[in-house]
Amino acid sequence: MSFLRHLRTMLWLDLRQAWHGRLIHVCLGLGLVFGLAVRFALPAQLDLGDPPQVADLTEDGRFGTYFAEHGLAEAGAVHDSLEDLEAAVAADPDAIGLALTGTPAAPGATMILQGHEPESTVVALRSGIAGIWAENGVSRPRAHRLTVLRPERPRPPFNLSMIPMLLTIDVLVVGFFFGGVMVLQDRSLGTVGAYRVTPGGTGVYLASKILVNVILALVYTALLLVIAPPQAVPLLSLIAVVCLSSALLTTVGIGVAVFFRTLSSFFYPASLISLVLSAAMPAYFFPAFNTPWIRALPTYQAMFTLRELLLPSGRPSTLGEFCLTIGAGLVVALILTTLAVDRRLLREA
Repeated sequence: MSFLRHLRTMLWLDLRQAWHGRLIHVCLGLGLVFGLAVRFALPAQLDLGDPPQVADLTEDGRFGTYFAEHGLAEAGAVHDSLEDLEAAVAADPDAIGLALTGTPAAPGATMILQGHEPESTVVALRSGIAGIWAENGVSRPRAHRLTVLRPERPRPPFNLSMIPMLLTIDVLVVGFFFGGVMVLQDRSLGTVGAYRVTPGGTGVYLASKILVNVILALVYTALLLVIAPPQAVPLLSLIAVVCLSSALLTTVGIGVAVFFRTLSSFFYPASLISLVLSAAMPAYFFPAFNTPWIRALPTYQAMFTLRELLLPSGRPSTLGEFCLTIGAGLVVALILTTLAVDRRLLREA
């Protein structure tokens, strides 16, 4: 009972400090701005650029209707000769050209490239040529087989697909940075010196800071999801992920901050740690960044667990693995941070 009484008092003081320090304002502002951006500013579908320049040079001119159905004629991307096609590609440094030639018995194609295209684009274009011929009545043997793993799962809108990453940014900012800032504010305001003579102890001090940041993370999450609701909101699972992630990074932020005396001295190492934690963000869009050390980051695990919760793709759930991994990390962080707070902050002369 004594622990809970001291915790309630400290929690109220920390909430007041978060309000006067504008931490709550920042949290609400981020949730509002990001929510409105997802809802109104970001597009549901990305414009991938101009269509390829094409020419139907087959003997029977069989692709005229096909090009029209796909909007290429309306976009002015259909040309009557190979010379016109080459001129159109040469005029645009980002354009690629495709001329379909031959007959159904001997289909052919000519690709016109700039020379700087990645290999993946060239491979996709080559595969697409066979698909175009197949759609127009020409069946050729294939050296590969295409298997769609989850055909019943439509691709989520681009704007909603940003929500898991924006929630992870909140955990990073609200958890890691705010945890450290609150400790350094206590130092600058003399709160630490006053707290040393109270019976609260290290556990109350640390628990109060973590609870405040978990509450702020939940408020931010609720605000963002109310403004821009995703496809699914499994409430209990979402709360578990947000609370564990926020608690872990808040604990780490406090553990780092106790080794510094001012906010300015804390800023640069905190920025470096945040940069490392943010390395998971590119992997959300580019699988090439999906390296083992990035997959080990708590931000990576939180981001992809949130994506599967809010935008289910049919993959096996990773919630249990996430809770075990982050829970174990939280226990270790709590032990180390408790020792650091006790010896570097509350026992300081």
